[in-house]
Amino acid sequence: MESQLLVLAGIYNSGPGHWQTVWQQENPAILKLEHSDWNTADRVAWVRELEAQLDRIGPRVTLVAHSLGCLLVAFWSEHTRHRIDGALLVSVPDPEGPAFPVDARNFRSPPMRRLAFPTAVVSSTNDPYATQEFMRRCARAWGSSFHPVGVLGHINADSNLGSWEQGREILRTLMRERPQQGARDHGKV
Repeated sequence: MESQLLVLAGIYNSGPGHWQTVWQQENPAILKLEHSDWNTADRVAWVRELEAQLDRIGPRVTLVAHSLGCLLVAFWSEHTRHRIDGALLVSVPDPEGPAFPVDARNFRSPPMRRLAFPTAVVSSTNDPYATQEFMRRCARAWGSSFHPVGVLGHINADSNLGSWEQGREILRTLMRERPQQGARDHGKV
């Protein structure tokens, strides 16, 4: 059985030029979770939408999350009945930080327990939405590998990463860590 890549964008969506969008353009097999409201992030609705998407996709999924999508994974993991292959968590925002969007305030106090699937937290040294130390604490709490990638801002469209090969390599490493069970990758990166 194949592992499907599912993109989880942050609040306000990824938009053109974002590495998540570029990955999808380069490989239409990569799916994206669409939310009913991108501008006011309702945690309960977003968790429900992710669970419903996983109901449609099936059991083999690797999540590719950015920003608020990372906190979504932590909250969703507390309530899901699904088992996934893993999650790439890029630029985890600090819900208590001064730059955290007011429109996402109900994502405060994310679960800080070990996740039941392989994860990798990717962190920039100059992210305006969280310190590297905050992201390192999340990685420790969630049982994630930690990947500092240098000065890349929020690792978004403003970072001008294009296809972001460094992120693809971290994802490939994460996918090698998951239980293989004869799986091959769907949505190759």
